[in-house]
Amino acid sequence: MEHLPFTIFEDKKFQAVLETLAPRFEWPRHKKFARMAENLYYTCKESMLKLFLSLPKVTPVRCAIDTLTTKDQHHSYMAIVLHWIDEAQFQYKTRLVAFELIDEVHSGKALASCFWDAMVERELLHRVFAMMGNNASNNHAMDTQLQHEYHDIGATWPSHECFHHCTCHVLCLVVKDFLNSMVQSTNEDYIL
Repeated sequence: MEHLPFTIFEDKKFQAVLETLAPRFEWPRHKKFARMAENLYYTCKESMLKLFLSLPKVTPVRCAIDTLTTKDQHHSYMAIVLHWIDEAQFQYKTRLVAFELIDEVHSGKALASCFWDAMVERELLHRVFAMMGNNASNNHAMDTQLQHEYHDIGATWPSHECFHHCTCHVLCLVVKDFLNSMVQSTNEDYIL
């Protein structure tokens, strides 16, 4: 279940699998799930802040971002997951850094602002070595906005080196398109 997009919970086939595995499981509604995730995040936030502040100042971090918009289109959230190597123990570490409500349409500018504020609050801004997100156009706009933000403070955001598309997300889109094209065509289209 790790590293799946938020939308997996809305997928009817995924819900059917869970229903088969645990018939008594009551599936939370969108609002309840969002509330549960947000409450859990705020419960853990203070200890995470202490952890991030205890990292050596030279520790580079990689960020993975994803956004969730509820089906009613009224609420958008941004999740930022941090990845780094604990050099003392030489262990891979990963933590949810932010699960933030985006008060406006999740444009590139709004995403950049949310990311920027989260990194500033956690004193991680100058440690970001790389970022990964899906190939949505708002992520490209966010990347451009971050270039301006970093430039304004006299730092560099080398986006061509820093921002990477999530290969799993892109592969998922390709497979989904392929499967949809198979469903829409006749069986004779695939006879050799």
